[in-house]
Amino acid sequence: MKIKKFLALLLACVMLFGLVAACNNNNDTDGPDPGTDTGTQGGTGGGTGGGTGGGTGGGTTVTEPGPVDIQLPGVPAGITGNVWRIAQVNEWTTADFQMTTNDSVIPGLIYDTLVLNWGKPDGTSEFVPGLATSWTVSDDGLLWNFKLRENVLFHNGEVFKADDVKFTFERMMDPGQHARWANLLTMIVGAQAMLDGEANGIEGIRIINDYEIEFDLTGPFAPFLSNISFVGLCIYNRKATVEAGDEFGINPALTIGTGPFRYVTWELNDYHYVEANDDYWGGRPNLDGILWRVIPDENAQMMLFEQGELDNIQLRTADAEHYLNSQWADYVSPVIGVGIAYLHINQAIEPFGDVRVRRALQLGLDRQAMLDSPATQGGNGTLVHGVLPRGLVGFNPDLPVIPFDQDEARRLLAEAGYEDGFDMELTQWPHSQANYMTYVNEIVQSQLAELGIRVTIRVMDVGTWGTIRGRGELASYNATWGASFNDPDYFFGTFFHPNTLRSFNISRTDLLERVAAAAFIVDPEERIREYQALEYALIHEEACWVPLYQSNSWQIIHPRLVDWNLAWSGNIGSAAYWTVELP
Repeated sequence: MKIKKFLALLLACVMLFGLVAACNNNNDTDGPDPGTDTGTQGGTGGGTGGGTGGGTGGGTTVTEPGPVDIQLPGVPAGITGNVWRIAQVNEWTTADFQMTTNDSVIPGLIYDTLVLNWGKPDGTSEFVPGLATSWTVSDDGLLWNFKLRENVLFHNGEVFKADDVKFTFERMMDPGQHARWANLLTMIVGAQAMLDGEANGIEGIRIINDYEIEFDLTGPFAPFLSNISFVGLCIYNRKATVEAGDEFGINPALTIGTGPFRYVTWELNDYHYVEANDDYWGGRPNLDGILWRVIPDENAQMMLFEQGELDNIQLRTADAEHYLNSQWADYVSPVIGVGIAYLHINQAIEPFGDVRVRRALQLGLDRQAMLDSPATQGGNGTLVHGVLPRGLVGFNPDLPVIPFDQDEARRLLAEAGYEDGFDMELTQWPHSQANYMTYVNEIVQSQLAELGIRVTIRVMDVGTWGTIRGRGELASYNATWGASFNDPDYFFGTFFHPNTLRSFNISRTDLLERVAAAAFIVDPEERIREYQALEYALIHEEACWVPLYQSNSWQIIHPRLVDWNLAWSGNIGSAAYWTVELP
């Protein structure tokens, strides 16, 4: 097993996410994304399906790997070697991870972060060197110093230096960029000023020399290392990114990082391919390449897996039951992830400015029926009643239960002046009818009709959807969010920070300011108490969203994959891509 080689070199996974997105090759299904992430608790999910067994009974063909120059079934012409073949339901939008809250898989492999969050077999994780070899923090928690790794090459041959870090972070805070992860850097002195258009750079980023950089923080920000380790802050090359312009993240040849894989091919609605970086600072990966095939039909995915053209697929509960009663039973892994499904509410769009209406939505949806539907999770999960999923630090098992109570929902609607209901819009982007998001929207539409609420499902292209959401004008949508690092701020800060671009428009700005301040609370117990108080206020007093459920899922892994594993959160993180072998 070659993982020892990577541990010796301090290689580690770039935390993904996702999720968002547990075990679906996505980090965030808060958009634009497929919405299939979740789980019930932390820890790695399922076994690895190691070995080369599996049999060939029942007409199923198991493809055995051959010499490295063999072209495997299901792999486009010209791509040879030990290639991991993966199915995905939906097309991605960009490999520029500053510009999406989904699509984290390829960024997690073609870029590096300063610090890596290495997932361990016991489900915990630790920070280890990435592009930074070491770091120190002042006693007051305000000054962070990072020593950077020397002799690291970007894929275009440029040498990695401190200037690339400064460029990357200032690009994130450029107000004209409209980057999705700006909240990850607002604790750096001057970052907010740049985001507000009041400065041309970030005052608190100081280059000491080519291989040393410092950050001045506005306060002792507790999850700073977690933020730095997240793929949202992966490091770009100044020269390559500027020259690529709008093509960065879209044109593989112009999408440059320092990561263990190079982005080679993107055939729209067909496949993506990355190949091993022979010059990677941590050593060449075990795999020769990774191929993601866009296959919207889940039945087609199953057929191709059984024909030996795919190495792993995500399964719905009914499909998992089929495989558990077949010769593939030993290769089916339950996935226990850390994520939450929710229904978004925009308080700036009437009648959602009225808390009674928002509360009626919480009470009027039969969330258990939604969870039990074969079209969604088939009962494979648990209801949630707040913001944080089970398995995340700060999860509160004692939150009040949100009941299903249509009578009370009708009373609240009548009290608010909507006894005859109202019209509302649910938005999404085009998907296969087999897709989770479509099914959930249709269930919400049907259930709210019982309250007289007339729901229109509006389909729009991904770019328009994201732009409208960033402007704060998106009416409502369902989505999921999976943990990429184990800190409450990853959920609270993402959705309820004053700088969020997710169209909530929450009227209680005092609560948003408390969310921003909570990340600076030094005492861990006090910090968790504040998050739990905020969770109650945001969800049970203000009904800022409708929490739905935390779902489980399944993976089936081809027996030719050895040392396949999951990140602590249940995501297929970079750890899986690094440790897997194809003998």
